[in-house]
Amino acid sequence: MTKAATTTRDYTTIPLEQLRVGAVLQAPILDGRHHPSVLLLAEGTKLTSRLLRRLWQRGVREVRVRQDELVRVSRPPRPGNPPQPAKTAAARSLPGTSGNQHRLGARFQKVDQNSFLHKLRPCEAAPPNEDDVAKFSDSYEQSLRQLDGLFECLASRESITTRDFRHISEQALVELARDKDLFVTLGIRPEHDSYPSRHCLQTAMLAMAVGTMLGLPEKTLLDLGLGCLVHDAGMSHIDPSIVQARRKLNELEFIEITKHPSVTFDLLREVDDLPNASRMVIYQSHERCNGTGYPRHRRRDQIHYLARIAAVADVYVALVSPRPHRPGMLPYFAAEQLVRDAHDGLFDPNVVRALLTAVSLFPLGSYIELNDGRVGKVIRANGPAYTRPVVQVWQPDRLHEAPAIVDLRDTPELHVRRPLPDLLPPAHEADLDLWE
Repeated sequence: MTKAATTTRDYTTIPLEQLRVGAVLQAPILDGRHHPSVLLLAEGTKLTSRLLRRLWQRGVREVRVRQDELVRVSRPPRPGNPPQPAKTAAARSLPGTSGNQHRLGARFQKVDQNSFLHKLRPCEAAPPNEDDVAKFSDSYEQSLRQLDGLFECLASRESITTRDFRHISEQALVELARDKDLFVTLGIRPEHDSYPSRHCLQTAMLAMAVGTMLGLPEKTLLDLGLGCLVHDAGMSHIDPSIVQARRKLNELEFIEITKHPSVTFDLLREVDDLPNASRMVIYQSHERCNGTGYPRHRRRDQIHYLARIAAVADVYVALVSPRPHRPGMLPYFAAEQLVRDAHDGLFDPNVVRALLTAVSLFPLGSYIELNDGRVGKVIRANGPAYTRPVVQVWQPDRLHEAPAIVDLRDTPELHVRRPLPDLLPPAHEADLDLWE
């Protein structure tokens, strides 16, 4: 949820031709030539080729779009001007860790012998087999049912113990070690139902994968998972009309949302065996490194390092998941948003980089278009080479044929031109062309 009070600082400037024909504005678009900005298109306006052409003829070349509208009203990159893999927005914009950048912690810059990373099983450059997918899915749904029951207990203020959900974290690590890519895919799969328990489960899964990439040991990952599993339990005590609102919240409603970390913390106060690190994850996972988060507006060095991991995982899962007031983002655009936020000081750049390593810019199951015109489906990530996954590829006019498997890390002449929302021939997106 985001604040209702919008200022020009909530806007970002993009080229006019990046606007997507057919989008209906849920927030005004401003003229990028003027400061303070001048209203150009009102909320509720439907973008048409004729309307955008008229703006171009008036000399408008750049517009200012509200940041939370950016992905929804933007078009995919032009096929004629593909980004080079080493210069994608995510790879180019992520701040480094030198100079004044705060590190997550020197002990995690090098992976030591206690790191859980050593327990990850290497995966072949092939899709996960159907039996593994079925087993992982069954385990995931079982964990979700258990967490649903736990949240019902918390909603009625019944007493619980850490044992009631610790085994979910323990089982998650078993599956993470077996197949990291498949585990992460379940952790970011967009879902509509079972909020907030499903969101907490997916946040825990993703956070544990990110923590693994950072070199954390098993016990620390368990503490991280425990905190994430219940970090939004307090949302059950917030007015449902606010949580399920199909619009941007007003200021008073947002203030109600900011109370839920404290509510969760209080609900779990009497759980004696909950580690202190897990409690910090619960209380601080909505803080931001630049002090703009809640509930206490803490800054980077005041935020527990596990909470900084949880914050990135929480936002990524939220961005790719549909919510009552908006659709979910494609994972690629969610990653770009996190990179921008890290650049602006909201998130620890080391954590965002670890997320890209864990998830890839194009997660397992994502559809993409290559620079040679072929379309593909991602079947494996490639760790730090997060712009170059392993893909199954087809010719766009021969989707019925058996795909070839291409490891983009080993084929420098190929790169991902753009992400696709589904496995469709590029011709299906011709109506997006502004100038037709």
